[in-house]
Amino acid sequence: MNWGVKTNDGSLGGVKLSFDDGQNYGGAEIMTYNSTLTANAGGLSSGYVVWSGSTTFPSTGIQIFTRCTMHVTLASGANVALTQASTLGLPVDVGGVVPVTSSTMNWRANILFEASFSSGSGFSPALDFYDNNPGSRNGVSGTTGSSFGAGFNYVNVPPTITSIANVSTNTGSVVGPLSFTVGDLLTAASSLTVTAVSSNQSVVTNTAITLGGSGAARTISLATTNVTGNTTVTVTVNDGNCAYFTNSTSFVVTTTAADIGVQQPVGTALTDGVSSVSFGNQIVSNTSAATTFTITNLGSAALILTNIAKDGANAGDFTVSALGSTSVAVGGSTTFTVTFTPSASGSRSAALHITNNVAGAKNPFDITLTGTGTLPGAALDFDGADDYVDIDSAQFGERCFGTHD
Repeated sequence: MNWGVKTNDGSLGGVKLSFDDGQNYGGAEIMTYNSTLTANAGGLSSGYVVWSGSTTFPSTGIQIFTRCTMHVTLASGANVALTQASTLGLPVDVGGVVPVTSSTMNWRANILFEASFSSGSGFSPALDFYDNNPGSRNGVSGTTGSSFGAGFNYVNVPPTITSIANVSTNTGSVVGPLSFTVGDLLTAASSLTVTAVSSNQSVVTNTAITLGGSGAARTISLATTNVTGNTTVTVTVNDGNCAYFTNSTSFVVTTTAADIGVQQPVGTALTDGVSSVSFGNQIVSNTSAATTFTITNLGSAALILTNIAKDGANAGDFTVSALGSTSVAVGGSTTFTVTFTPSASGSRSAALHITNNVAGAKNPFDITLTGTGTLPGAALDFDGADDYVDIDSAQFGERCFGTHD
């Protein structure tokens, strides 16, 4: 609620001064808000507002410049900062109004009407000026009048809401709670209603937004989908009163996603859940050469590798090294190695699972490992692995091999 000039339309209020026809005001006799004179007087922040206009003397028609200055103070004498009327949706010529914030607020308004032959100087109280210049009106005694039509105006000031910073996060993640503050000049913070909507339902759905907190301290949390992109989330506070009852703030949520690729050897991409890597034949209890696997980040966010696990029928036959790095930047890569030490002969197999932060089927990334355990002195199969013949001299006796003529 505020107090001040109600309107300057010539009939329902306003600041008026006439020297030529009493209460019949017209034209510039209805004063308008003068921001320059207001600033010169001390400004709205110091409780001053000034209107200006003009009138004429009766009979002679000599132009007289007029102004009205209002100064608002508390009972203690302290200035009361005025609110510019136009910021409240009131007509600009209302000038400044007194914000009444309490029923116990004790304030006073001193109002001074002045007149002068010059627009820039020589002003004196209006009635004194009229009485002191009979010659300028040829001694004609007209009727003068002044009016200050004022009263209380109820203008609902919009509630307030603080800003919320933009957010960049991975797809399939939870954001928040993010804190913000709401308030209102008249409505208790606990009675303010807060709503939120997302502009892009494929990134953040409205149903994935949760509002929390109470009173002035509120929060917002949200969950992103598995779609990369961005959305604008608009948070609106509503006090439920008349016009100017809402206020909003917006922030942008941008989602990025990591993506994993595994190569073995380098340049040959493996397929999650499909590819198998063979370690070939290996003598039982002997360890193969290390096979290097390369993990690449194919996405737009950091790839986080949380674990490499193995299981399956012969998981103990395969040894996995530590990762070169557990965090892989966009476009980057890291490696690990696997060795095969068969504990028995025959086909051996295990499964490798690379746990990561990729949303969807690639978490974990699954690879099948295979190999064959062989025994030393096995049948001569000419496979390039331990092909030899053991000749027992005791059984065959000594033989002389040579060339005879």
